[in-house]
Amino acid sequence: MTKVDAIGGEPVVTDGTAVTQVSEFSRGTHRSRRSNAPATLAWVVTAVAVVLGTFMRAWYLFHRPTTSDESIAGLMANQILHGHFSAFYWGQSYGGIEPYLVALRLALFGNSNFLLALVATLLSGVSGIVTWRIARHLVADPALAALAAAAAWVAPQSVPFNATYEYGFRGVTLLLGLLLVLLALRILDGDRRPAIMAALGLTAGAGWWSSPEIVYFVVPAALIVIGAIVADRTTPRWPTWIRGLIIAAAGAVAGAFPWLWANLQSGFASLNSSSFILPVGAPHYVGRLRLFFHYSLPILFSLRGQSGAWLFARAFSVAILGGLVIILCVAGVLCLLGPWSYRAIAISVLLFPFLLVVSPATWFWADGRYAGYVVPLVALVFVMGVAEADRRWRGRRQDTGVAAGALGLVATAGLVAVLTLLSVANFDHFTSPVSGYLADWGNPDGPTVRILPRLESDGVRNGYADYWTAYRLDYLSAGKLRLTVAGLDPDRWATLNHEVTGAPSAAWVFVVPTPTAQSQFSGTATLGPGGLSESTFLGDLQRRHIGYRIISSGFIRAVVPDHAVRPAQLGLA
Repeated sequence: MTKVDAIGGEPVVTDGTAVTQVSEFSRGTHRSRRSNAPATLAWVVTAVAVVLGTFMRAWYLFHRPTTSDESIAGLMANQILHGHFSAFYWGQSYGGIEPYLVALRLALFGNSNFLLALVATLLSGVSGIVTWRIARHLVADPALAALAAAAAWVAPQSVPFNATYEYGFRGVTLLLGLLLVLLALRILDGDRRPAIMAALGLTAGAGWWSSPEIVYFVVPAALIVIGAIVADRTTPRWPTWIRGLIIAAAGAVAGAFPWLWANLQSGFASLNSSSFILPVGAPHYVGRLRLFFHYSLPILFSLRGQSGAWLFARAFSVAILGGLVIILCVAGVLCLLGPWSYRAIAISVLLFPFLLVVSPATWFWADGRYAGYVVPLVALVFVMGVAEADRRWRGRRQDTGVAAGALGLVATAGLVAVLTLLSVANFDHFTSPVSGYLADWGNPDGPTVRILPRLESDGVRNGYADYWTAYRLDYLSAGKLRLTVAGLDPDRWATLNHEVTGAPSAAWVFVVPTPTAQSQFSGTATLGPGGLSESTFLGDLQRRHIGYRIISSGFIRAVVPDHAVRPAQLGLA
């Protein structure tokens, strides 16, 4: 017997014991009559977008030096291999899982400091595949689904940039969030096996452990599952759903167990927003919302760089942004008029800015790290809007198994081509000229790695340095240097800090502000431990009549006092 659900108008086939939803996810065998040219164009644009997105990721991997933020993930991985486990990224009460994957990579392929961000890059690749699988559930045309995944892979420019940065948790969070949506779609399709419900809960729980940012994907997944419950016409339906939801809840607890264990011991510190380190004058909720629309939204279309500068002349950039936002809004409205799965994802995109700025940390918009989670959802809205428009245009709203029409496919390919060109133009303008793409490939940390042996051979072991110097040298030296921070810099490794402050001798490490040093140390090479300059520190030692020696190696200078000088003695809290 066939019924039509009350949620999205999809037909449901009922056999008395189970429900199989014949929805927009069914691939079917129906195909509209069209020439091969639009499909060929779509696949060519997809291939070009994938290749360019891959090339840009490769450029970042081989040109951008490792930062101290990334080095923390590498240091954690080394500690994990030695049996020292941590639920969260050091120095904070959130961010987990990914360092364990980095540890797995080090265990399998050796403890090399080269290509630390390779794990994050591979995670972005798997996320791209999952995005494609989600699109295949949502639209019948494989070319249209491929365009969605290609768009999320190559654009905006912040996507390949952040995909090659080892944050320690964001790559896993994105992947788990997309898997959550995919599992919810399978449930809406009629797959309610206990294993699927357990996987749904486990993914949600592990995502919560990884980062609260999983909530951006919990919203569409929850809406989709609610739609599946409402659309279910089996009698009785509640025993099956209650059992399934209990299994999912148990899976969520299992997935989030490390988060729960750590928080039970810390008084649920993860729920304390005051743990965020914010600059003086950081904006509140409304201010952060303004920043999203003023900066993050243009970044999501590659129309601003990390400095906030427009890609083209301001008027032209704003005009392009306006056109793309209008297209997104039209696609969103079409999704809201379509099946329930379309509505769920469109609603999640609509709510995204308001959920995003709940986090106090999202005042930092420059590299698009926070806003990037919405990119695959936006790509899905674009293609779902095209699919819905095509169905309505041809009067086949109930026939979701047909391929997209030629006009819709060409329009989508054109949109993806524009987004790809904007991403490449942003890369060319703000990162590296495309004409010099093949120049200077190699280990981006090479200049620093080459000067470390001199410090080690001259006896430098324990010491203090600026945040962006200390943990990076700890990681790149493979533990031969043991440097910690001073003053107000975030102390990410409390055990190391305790070790250094208790050592009988500790060097104070400074970086000579040469162009190479500036590029190696995130542009903060003029700073020393606690923000001190070398001249200020030496003057302080002379006033205290403390002798010292200076070890110089390239752009690194280590001042070693005759006896230990601790930060508190210099007024550094």
